[in-house]
Amino acid sequence: MPIAIDIRPLQDARTTGVPNYAREMVDALTELYPDRFRFFSNGQVPSKLVNIGMRLFGSPTIDGVTASSAVWMPNLNYWSVGPRTKLVVTVHDLSFLIEPQWYGLRARLWHVAVNARGLLRRADAIIALSAHTKRELIERLGLPTEKIHVIPPGIPTVPVSEAEIQDTRYKIQTPFILYLGGIERRKNLVRAIQAFELAAERMPETRFIIAGMPGSGYAEIESTIRLSKFRDRIELIPSVTAEQKSSLLAHATAFFFPSLYEGFGFPPLEAMRAGVPVVASSAGALPETLGNAALLLDPMDVGGFAEALLSACVDTKCRQTLIARGLERVKDYSWERAAEATYSLLSTPYSL
Repeated sequence: MPIAIDIRPLQDARTTGVPNYAREMVDALTELYPDRFRFFSNGQVPSKLVNIGMRLFGSPTIDGVTASSAVWMPNLNYWSVGPRTKLVVTVHDLSFLIEPQWYGLRARLWHVAVNARGLLRRADAIIALSAHTKRELIERLGLPTEKIHVIPPGIPTVPVSEAEIQDTRYKIQTPFILYLGGIERRKNLVRAIQAFELAAERMPETRFIIAGMPGSGYAEIESTIRLSKFRDRIELIPSVTAEQKSSLLAHATAFFFPSLYEGFGFPPLEAMRAGVPVVASSAGALPETLGNAALLLDPMDVGGFAEALLSACVDTKCRQTLIARGLERVKDYSWERAAEATYSLLSTPYSL
């Protein structure tokens, strides 16, 4: 029988971690193993009816709708799967358990409603993107180690042409330090702005661009920029197209990712692939993901971040070392390898 893939994450048009992961994995799986999959989405049944039915009545089931023998969910979501069907779930991080205040009320209620704990206990196998997340699943939820499989992903691709990248509409005044990701409290952007302020005196031509999707804490970040004495050199871009993203990465002097917590960390790897030196925090899975290819600091160390930004921007030897290490590091991540490991997990017969 075929394998079902829950493609509801693909309905999210954002170019952020979870939707990117789902798109890339679905593309890789269907290219390597054509005609093996069926797809479940809210387009088959109205969304609210699906969510209510799954949560309260255990129906419809994903395997029932798709007539499948196994189900893969690329992220936590409303769920209902028959007891004789193999269920594999990817967990990106446990931030919603570790620090709920990083999220707004609506997001916190959503995490409660999907019953993530129940889903992960029901799952026959869990994919963690990092060993860090695997440890957290064991320590915080008491899940058995043999149930959790670490399968690192590839690095998201942005299908735009060189002409689009070079298009002057998307060029920003250089040189600039770039942050790319969610513009939210968890990403530690207030301290990032403070670090830039400390470094800015010694880099009078350098700007700081913060680009991504607004999230919880956006107003505080916006206010911090507005009150900064360097506000004319800090630019906030709250909506980024694929062309802008590629252009920003192509022209950045350094990439700054000071997050308080990550279950993996796609954006700094995207910067490394573009040949941009990276300064990042040592929080969560970032040391595991980035290795020695980035300057890693405690996320609370504003002064340390400032010095690291100076090194990444103006120290030629440091820049060359980080760029070379980054280009080597990204070779460790492959969507093809991730798809092969995921398919192996899904296609292994499930013994009740």
